[in-house]
Amino acid sequence: MAARWTYSRGLHDLGAGLWAWLQPDGGWGWSNAGLIVDADQSLLVDTLFDMPLTAQMLSGDGRCDRHRGRGHRHRRQHHANGITPTATRSAPGAEIIARPPAPRDGSVQPAMLARFVAGAPAHGAAGQYVIDIFGKFDFAGVGRETPTRTFSGDLQLEVGDKSVELIEVGPAHTAGDVLVHVPQDRAISPATSSSSTARRSCGPGRWATGSPPCERILAMDVDIIVPAMGPITDKAGVRGVRTTWPIATAERASATTRASASATPPTTSPLAISPAGAISERIAVNVDTLYRGYRGDTSRPDTVALFALMSELRR
Repeated sequence: MAARWTYSRGLHDLGAGLWAWLQPDGGWGWSNAGLIVDADQSLLVDTLFDMPLTAQMLSGDGRCDRHRGRGHRHRRQHHANGITPTATRSAPGAEIIARPPAPRDGSVQPAMLARFVAGAPAHGAAGQYVIDIFGKFDFAGVGRETPTRTFSGDLQLEVGDKSVELIEVGPAHTAGDVLVHVPQDRAISPATSSSSTARRSCGPGRWATGSPPCERILAMDVDIIVPAMGPITDKAGVRGVRTTWPIATAERASATTRASASATPPTTSPLAISPAGAISERIAVNVDTLYRGYRGDTSRPDTVALFALMSELRR
């Protein structure tokens, strides 16, 4: 099923009023978005990492732009809804739907990213790494936008005659990841808990909760999955992501003892030497999260130190 679509930048027609906007290579900030359309209504699932990228998506080849003024709803992820374009917010009947903001969801805000990039030249190899991954983005004009509607757990929506389920499955990559399920089309639109490239960095609770998000997807009757990052996939792609949890579980037995005596997680963890095609240098964040959890450390991680370590691990 997944082989039907090429992994190329831009708008992809999934059929039955479902669309995906893909952004190879699925690395830092290069996330996907989805559009669900039926009758005179539409649901935009996630915008992109900055305003220019989102504007390009909305103009698309005319489809996204044409639909955004029609009974529009919007389920957002990046930067606390701050990239929701003015034209979309002002459309008649438009809503911004999101889970309630978490006090600490591990997200990095755009102002912080802008400071990182501006100050990066003073930090050697780590600074160059920050420039390489974030220097292409424009964080100007990104603020915080309050949702017009929040939910916890599950929320049932109607988009035209389509039933759409918003399913909160976090904590995982963030403190409240959400799946957008279209049962009649056997599809999940940008799933913030899955990535077909298996390279996501973990956030609050990801390793503590195991793989319930993946198990939830695998239990559904779906054959089209648009992940948050990476190519359109199916259940085989989700199974590939799920394999990271047994590795983490096996590591825990030996890591717990070491973690109690060491403040710094080793880079020779079995997780850290996984093949580059499966997990990139962001594994540094995952291993750090594991060890912090084992120690019961709830303080904020040292972001600069983690970026320095990732720059060393980059291949």
